[in-house]
Amino acid sequence: MNSFLIGMKLTDTYGSNTDLCINDLVATVDSQAYYNNNITVHRKEMANNQHSTLFLPYLNVTGAIYGPLANSLPSCYAFLTEVSEYERARFMTFESSWGNFFLAFLFNQMGNALNFQTKFERIQDEKER
Repeated sequence: MNSFLIGMKLTDTYGSNTDLCINDLVATVDSQAYYNNNITVHRKEMANNQHSTLFLPYLNVTGAIYGPLANSLPSCYAFLTEVSEYERARFMTFESSWGNFFLAFLFNQMGNALNFQTKFERIQDEKER
């Protein structure tokens, strides 16, 4: 997932809040996995009478809410605002027309297909040599 997000180069297009948002969301998911591990161990310890309350898992939950989840709200809001502004400006370059947008998309795809066809023909020519 990390390689995929790095490959997308979102920071180059949308700004610095991209990394903050993604890192905070990843930390939130990690906190959930951390909680799942801890609650499993804690239940075993409660069965062995080592603990009598769910205080430690409660700390995990509140720490996740206070930490990465709370941090992700403003950073992801700022990221989505940047995406919205950038894409709105980009859509204006197509004169706010969905037809122009899709026409440009189709021409872009045709150009990509022609590039691939040329590359495959060159590979075939090299094989024949």
